[in-house]
Amino acid sequence: MANRSTSSVFVVLAFVALGAAGWLFFSSSSGGSAPSTPVAGPGADAPPELEVSSLAAGSAADASEDVGAGGADTGARTVVQGAAAAMQFRLTGRLLDAQRQPVADVEVGLTKENREFAGGLPVEIDRGPTSITDTSLPDRVRSRTDGRFELTLPSGRAGRLLVLGDAWYLRETSAGPATELRVSGLTGDRDLGDLVLGRTASLAGVVEDASGKRVGGVRVAVRTDAGNGLGFAFAGGGVETAADGTFVERGLRPGDYTVTTASPDHLPARVGVTLAEGEERRDFVVVVTAGRQIAGIVVDDLGVPLAGMKVAADRGRELAPGVHLQATSSSEAALTDASGRFALRGLDNATVNVEAWGPGHARARLSGVEAGSSNLVLELQRLGSIAGRLVDEAGVALAGSAVSARPASVVGRFQIPDVPSDRTASTDADGKFVLASVQPGSTVLVATGAHVRVESGPMEVRPGQRLEGVQLVAARGASLLVHVRDGAGQPVAGARVEVSAPPSEPAAHGGVRRAMRFRRDATGGDVVLGGAEVLASATTDDEGDARIEGLRAGLVVAKASHATHAPNQTAPVSIPAAGSVEADLTVLAGGFVQLRVLDAQNAVLAGAPYKLVADAVSGGEPRVETGSCDAGGLALVGPLQPGTWTARLMLPPRPVELGSGMSFVVAGMGGGELAQTDMKLEVVAEKTTEITLTRPQLTKLAGSVRDSKGAVDGAVVELSQDDAFGFGSPYKTTAGSGGRFELDDLPPGDYVLRYGYRDALVLSEIPVHIDPGEALIEKDLLLRTGTLELIVCDEDGEPVAGARVTLDKAGSGDGSRPRRQIRMVAIMRSSDDSESGSTTSISAGSPSATTDTLGAVEIARVPEGKYTVRVEHARYVTTRRADVLVADGATTDLGTLTLGPGGEIRGTVVAADGSDVEFATVEVTPLPTGEARTESAMGGKFRVNGLAAGKYRLRASLPTAPNEIRKASRDVEVELGKGEKRTVELRLQ
Repeated sequence: MANRSTSSVFVVLAFVALGAAGWLFFSSSSGGSAPSTPVAGPGADAPPELEVSSLAAGSAADASEDVGAGGADTGARTVVQGAAAAMQFRLTGRLLDAQRQPVADVEVGLTKENREFAGGLPVEIDRGPTSITDTSLPDRVRSRTDGRFELTLPSGRAGRLLVLGDAWYLRETSAGPATELRVSGLTGDRDLGDLVLGRTASLAGVVEDASGKRVGGVRVAVRTDAGNGLGFAFAGGGVETAADGTFVERGLRPGDYTVTTASPDHLPARVGVTLAEGEERRDFVVVVTAGRQIAGIVVDDLGVPLAGMKVAADRGRELAPGVHLQATSSSEAALTDASGRFALRGLDNATVNVEAWGPGHARARLSGVEAGSSNLVLELQRLGSIAGRLVDEAGVALAGSAVSARPASVVGRFQIPDVPSDRTASTDADGKFVLASVQPGSTVLVATGAHVRVESGPMEVRPGQRLEGVQLVAARGASLLVHVRDGAGQPVAGARVEVSAPPSEPAAHGGVRRAMRFRRDATGGDVVLGGAEVLASATTDDEGDARIEGLRAGLVVAKASHATHAPNQTAPVSIPAAGSVEADLTVLAGGFVQLRVLDAQNAVLAGAPYKLVADAVSGGEPRVETGSCDAGGLALVGPLQPGTWTARLMLPPRPVELGSGMSFVVAGMGGGELAQTDMKLEVVAEKTTEITLTRPQLTKLAGSVRDSKGAVDGAVVELSQDDAFGFGSPYKTTAGSGGRFELDDLPPGDYVLRYGYRDALVLSEIPVHIDPGEALIEKDLLLRTGTLELIVCDEDGEPVAGARVTLDKAGSGDGSRPRRQIRMVAIMRSSDDSESGSTTSISAGSPSATTDTLGAVEIARVPEGKYTVRVEHARYVTTRRADVLVADGATTDLGTLTLGPGGEIRGTVVAADGSDVEFATVEVTPLPTGEARTESAMGGKFRVNGLAAGKYRLRASLPTAPNEIRKASRDVEVELGKGEKRTVELRLQ
């Protein structure tokens, strides 16, 4: 399968949890830049202690030994760096096949370094065992007849070496098995040695319905369990079946895959497959089945039927036991016909959320639509437009500024970062702009450019209306002229100068950055997610000067970075309302650190994360540099401020696999700092300090899984320190032959070890403690399981299909210990189709099974013990049966459980002025006491069902940044009768 460089943009909007902890980090694909032409430069020999065969970097040209201040005591060694940062070096290697024969005419390329941070650590997310066909890699070359290749790279360049095309994949390096090869910044020529390639496999097959008829137009995604990021498999990934139902995926490495389907007419299918090296499988069959149906019509605000609009419902997928996904996707959308009619099939839930969208119209969403509805009406309002002019205070046109339209209800509040679209326009030479696609409602215009950011007052845009003659007046603001000089007072050309607001909360020494964080837009605008708070930037000219214009009054800091000089920043500079101010900034010639990392057996440790912390200067905050070593255990860090630094190794946060190729990283889960590896070193200007850090012994947990019949091959084994998050474990494996399993690189601590059959709903669990320095722990695990059966009916004795049956393991308290629930909501938009996208909700908790059409369910392979059985359905009140005993080898029959009709509260969340709210959370609490439920309100709409008769308190709130006052509604009390439905409005204060 080719690793296509996707254009999808993944944005986490919010996550709502009951007792949840942690921040989420999601992977997405990234492209390279345009190709560059390398220029040959001098090389150098590697230092004796750095073996070329282990992918070690050479030192700079003219390297000579010069022990730094900490060299004798710390093992650090300093060599002359000279002008190495401006040099070019050779990166060479040889490509061989599995028989160790040279492979010619294979293209390899080196990406630019793309660090993704989670908890302050660079995380390399495995995007699946795929080859790369991206043609935008900056450096690429083909192997010669002898298999050798050569790339010429600038010093300090780092990235991933990739095998391009879909015929070969990287199988092995001289350091051992590999799927990719990270290369750290070069300080000399480097020979990667022999790189062994493997032949990729391909998978071809057909999609059929239950009658054996071939089905075209079905989206098929082939993914490994190693995640590709949230929702990737359901937001445009994969291939579409041809008219005869056939499909083919190439460029697959050997291993286990999950094949998933997406279609507007069928239920999602999920089938596993294992592919061998070079296998060309041609007989794969995926069967899709029909489900429930919703039919209706899409009209505009005038009642005119709309053809060619997309309509999608959120489909449910069980990613793993207890992890459930609900998502809409354009891959599963139906198109309206000439009369605006549509039919959505393949629905498996009693109620679904339906969305409709299309060009020229605002997106619409209906929540809680009952499956089987045949007369649904979706109204899409026509988009409006705004034409106007942007001028300064003197009436002079401002050209080249960006003008965008935003709902008035979200300006200055939690905001999704903008996706480029026709909702943003640039002003022309006369300052004129036209916004062609404006959402109806109360709208605010925002203009940014070489002037102070300006917002208009709210203006009402009616469906299909064109507002003319709108004028925005922006203050020119002030300018800041930054003079960048070196230690000798000479100008530094080519330095990047960034201006930002002063940090409001200085980072503590050794503090950990969150992987995803809220921030206030430094321009004074919205609260957005993550990223550096940069107001503007410029590059210094030959005189070392950089001018930044359009700054508002207030305090800013200017930071300069350069290829050979250590970054530095000014003290806060006071910017006036108008005029120009100047600031001097000195950047000293920087030093570099060549870091080498070994494991406890003195073997190269590839990809090891590290942190360098400078000794704090009085009155300032410490400088922190983080990163990870390449495949040779090497990293070139710099330029750094000369002085005393401390180097420390880290443990990488581990991706938590959700299943179906989806994963994420939680800061602090599976990661940490190894303080025992601290090493003091002296960074010297224009020199490279070489140090070696050794990671202490970590623990391997190994053993076997068996049941009464013997070894259990394919058993699931996972280890977790914190189950509060609920999504799974970063330490997870599958038992191989003889039921054997291994989990490596475990830090000390207390854990819960869970294990069970691959298809088991509930896993057995035992506590495990790991002491520091413990090399190996052996565990022989025994599976003792039984079966649970029951039937679910309503009060009239009719079977209830689709009820979710959950087992909560009994504890020592009130008889049940349910896993804590968490729900996360995400919005995904695709930049290649600005009208498409999806809304995704992932919930995690105790695993559950679903009743069939007769209301029956059988749950096999349940670990022996005592449980509380919980039965839930959208139309009925939740029912529980406590103290249910499951014995090894026995079947427990609970008979019939009866569900009473559930009530429903639906409604809207609006801003204080009555305008729409993009996203909110609604808390529903039974009165006088009871456990609260939290639901999301997308587009301000919410629905809470399955409620028992009684009183409830409802409260809505907006997600906010840390330290901000939470915006909430007044409490609203609602009394429900048995099976009653009520509608409310929650108005934010």
